[in-house]
Amino acid sequence: MPIVLRNPGLEDEAAFLQAADRSRDAHHPWVTVPDSHSAYNGYLEKYNSDTNIAMLAANGGGWSAASTSTRSCAAGSVLRI
Repeated sequence: MPIVLRNPGLEDEAAFLQAADRSRDAHHPWVTVPDSHSAYNGYLEKYNSDTNIAMLAANGGGWSAASTSTRSCAAGSVLRI
């Protein structure tokens, strides 16, 4: 089944925060995930820029909640995920 990637948006906030809450123990202490409206908006600002991206991943069953990948990428370079 193919995997689809897309940038998260404001419409994804509720599902993202719910998934982040469910996976908090798996991420701690390595990753701190957004846990509020303002933290999610800060996340979108930081990772929807010219040098950083965030992606939501989905397979045929719908969006897999907070599956994200962030990478720094210099302008004009190729990003491989």
